[in-house]
Amino acid sequence: MSGSGIRSGSWVLLDNLAAAGIAFGFFVLTARILTPTEFGVAAIAISISQILLPLVDSLFHDAIIQREELEPKDVQVALTATFLWSLVVAAAMVLLAPALAVLTNAPSLTVYMPWLAIAALASGVMAVPSALARRQMEFRALAIRTVLGRSISAAIGLALALWGFGVWAVVVQAVLASLLSAIFLFAAMRPSLRFVFDFARLRGLLHFAGPAMGTQLLLFASSRVFTLIFSALLGPATAAMWNVALRFVEPLQVVAATALGQFTLPIYSRKQKDGEGLRELFIVGSRRASLVLVPMFVGLGACARPVIEVMVGEQWLPAAPLMAVICLTFAVVASRQLVEITLTSLGFPALNLMLQAVAILLSFGGFAIGTYYGLFGATLGWSLRALPFVMLGAVLIKRRAGVPLMDQVRAIAPVYAASGLMALAVIGVEYIAGGWPPPLMLVAAIATGVVAYVPLVLLLEPHVREDIRSIVRAGVPVTTAPETIVD
Repeated sequence: MSGSGIRSGSWVLLDNLAAAGIAFGFFVLTARILTPTEFGVAAIAISISQILLPLVDSLFHDAIIQREELEPKDVQVALTATFLWSLVVAAAMVLLAPALAVLTNAPSLTVYMPWLAIAALASGVMAVPSALARRQMEFRALAIRTVLGRSISAAIGLALALWGFGVWAVVVQAVLASLLSAIFLFAAMRPSLRFVFDFARLRGLLHFAGPAMGTQLLLFASSRVFTLIFSALLGPATAAMWNVALRFVEPLQVVAATALGQFTLPIYSRKQKDGEGLRELFIVGSRRASLVLVPMFVGLGACARPVIEVMVGEQWLPAAPLMAVICLTFAVVASRQLVEITLTSLGFPALNLMLQAVAILLSFGGFAIGTYYGLFGATLGWSLRALPFVMLGAVLIKRRAGVPLMDQVRAIAPVYAASGLMALAVIGVEYIAGGWPPPLMLVAAIATGVVAYVPLVLLLEPHVREDIRSIVRAGVPVTTAPETIVD
């Protein structure tokens, strides 16, 4: 294990934990300060922004990282195209605001959306330099950008919320986060911002970038589109309930997905011509990622009620069943996250796009049926989006990466069994401690989960001791074998 590999892994972890931690803290505090209607309108505005901004951020991200040979002119063309595309996205956010305001029963969107368009322009300038930093494994600059930009913007947003600015507090925080992140990354990396246009090079980049961007759009749009649908059908306050349930879980999923992608994609891409090496990476990585991520999501779902009551107050308790369903869904998706990374590293972004398309079609179909049974039924229908990552993803990894189906199952099945038994223990403790104060119940539930999971997983998974020793000794993300980290 090289020193640079350990440092890179640490910076990736800091980057993503800081992003999720600051966002979660801001969410918890604004959920307590804003009224449900204000929180719902803010959630709608941010959801629209988060559907559209990945169209800019991810346009050439994977294409720049995955390419074995990347010429300076490719970078300049990608920068030019990304900035022009950001202008289109920003214009769409402004022009579509009136129609979206009517559709979601939130008239004030016409005021907020033009300001959020500024974030698209900031992304247009910094998306390509960010991808280059990840390709070169310059994770320190990215982490500094995240910590400084998000910390300052969150502090200003919270001050505005306390002073009674309502939805504006959330909008200002989102815009400042993008602007400050761009400024700090530029100061750290000092990238060359030369604009060059070359149709031939652009076509070559788009051949890979088009499906990759589509995949990111479907990935980020899935949950956020439902915020808009709930608002359209039942109003902003109901949309706020769904959004509260989602916001307790999604930051963890984003940290997992982003950290895995940022750190492992460059490594897996270097193994794209080493079939045996890539197969080993996938099996070991899936087992180690599941070892951490599956119990985290399952445990959070089992603790949904005390978590919500302690963090944001009893007025949001109807969101607890929704949160439990979302947790289980993300547990499945997180354990299969390396499917998409592996397919991308092998040069098959279109297959990831297909996976995401099937997932979102299933979620919409399930949602349409589930709405007859209310908000909880609609959430159950949405959860069908996890199925393609288990079934179709397994087939694609077998065919494209040569990983046998039973090897894929054996890598994660013991962790699922241990996590399920842990959840039963946690639910039992919550039932027994029903009259306890919520903070005390939450502490008891968490302690029970930890005490139950560790011996169970050690008993059911023979490789766990080796994995834990390797993870603790190495101090790097769990999805890579030590020999894959290079200077």
